Amino acid sequence: MKEKVIKMLGDEKQITSEIVSDEKFLKRILLADRSDEVKKVFQEKGINLSNEKVEELRNIFINQLAKLYPIDDESLINISGGKNYPAAICKGVGYGGAYGMWIGSGIGALVGIVDSSLKLKKGEINTSWEFIKGVLKNSILTSVVSCAASSSTGAVTSLISEHLKD
Repeated sequence: MKEKVIKMLGDEKQITSEIVSDEKFLKRILLADRSDEVKKVFQEKGINLSNEKVEELRNIFINQLAKLYPIDDESLINISGGKNYPAAICKGVGYGGAYGMWIGSGIGALVGIVDSSLKLKKGEINTSWEFIKGVLKNSILTSVVSCAASSSTGAVTSLISEHLKD
C-alpha cells in the first residue's frame, strides 16, 4: 500500500514516505468522513490534493483494507448485530397483509350479507345483482382496509420480535 500511495502522490517521495509512515496521520485520514477533511489533513503536511487524488487515495485504502480484513457475505448480512430488520419487516408485511386480507374479506362478506339483507327487507334492493354488489362492495372495502392495517401491524410486530431476539 505504501508504494501505491507514494506513486499516486507523485513528486515529493521523501515527504510522502514520511507521511505514510506516520501512524497518527494515517489514522486521521482514515477517520475523515469527507474529501475536504482528507484534503485538510494533507494540507497540514504541505501537500495539496485534487478531488480526483483524494478519490484515488480513498480507493487505495479501501482496497487495502478489503484485502487485510475480508468480510464474507454472511457477516455482511449480520453486521447489525445478527438482526435482519429488512427481512423481518417484509415478512411481517407479507403475513399481516395476507391474513388481514382474508379475514377482512370474510368479515366484509358477512357484513355485506347482513347489510344487503336489511336493504332487501326495506325494499331498497330489487334484484339479486344489487344484493351481490352490496356483498362484494363491503367485502372488498373491508378486505383492503384490513389488509393495510394488518400489514402495518405485522411490520411493527415482526420488527419488535427481531429486535428482541437473543
